[in-house]
Amino acid sequence: MPGRCHQLGTRAYALGDADTAINLLQQALQLRLDAGDAEGAANTRHNLEFIRRGGQPPPKTNGGGPNGGGWGARALVAGVVAVLAAGAAVAVVARGGDDPPPADSAPPTVTIASPKNGATFEAGATVKASFHCDDDVALATCTGTAGGDDVDKGDDLPNEPGPHTLTVRASDEAGNVTSASATYAVGPRRAPTGVPPAETAVPPAETTVPRPRRRCPRPRPPSRPQRPPSRPRRPPSRQET
Repeated sequence: MPGRCHQLGTRAYALGDADTAINLLQQALQLRLDAGDAEGAANTRHNLEFIRRGGQPPPKTNGGGPNGGGWGARALVAGVVAVLAAGAAVAVVARGGDDPPPADSAPPTVTIASPKNGATFEAGATVKASFHCDDDVALATCTGTAGGDDVDKGDDLPNEPGPHTLTVRASDEAGNVTSASATYAVGPRRAPTGVPPAETAVPPAETTVPRPRRRCPRPRPPSRPQRPPSRPRRPPSRQET
């Protein structure tokens, strides 16, 4: 900030370091010119010229001689400025310096967008880390951890069955620290709802055709000789009846 460079430069001159004072006041002058602060630039330029002249006030082109009123006024101004500079409270500093900023006592904020605290995921699902850190003055660090490993925004989180926790820690340049956590669970893999089970082809049962049993032929009896044809019986005679 230009006001802080102005203060540090004037303080360096009060401590006897003119080179550092000139360097800091030149920086403050350039910053105030860039910012369009004409009044502040005039104050810084006044201090810078005073130091470059070796601590002597600017000479007057009109007024009395060495013993006149003009010389006495210049000597008085030089004495007052020297005394104030020795106490690090030069009059031009009080007129052109900025008040120091208040101490930063507010811790940073942490927001975990994913996973949500208490969320449940199926085993094998992709769980992404999404978080954000912010501070009203100056954020220093914003880091995440899960399962003992460092996690950055967009990294994959552990997805093994069981509970897991994502912790994010943020700090600012004033040393204030904030942390937040989100716990999620990963369950066993489940079959999708509404999808019929895959059909399983069952091979047809083998059909066994019984083979005909072969029987041994029964031995035939030996053939008998053919008898001569019998004679027809004659009818009985009348005498016999």
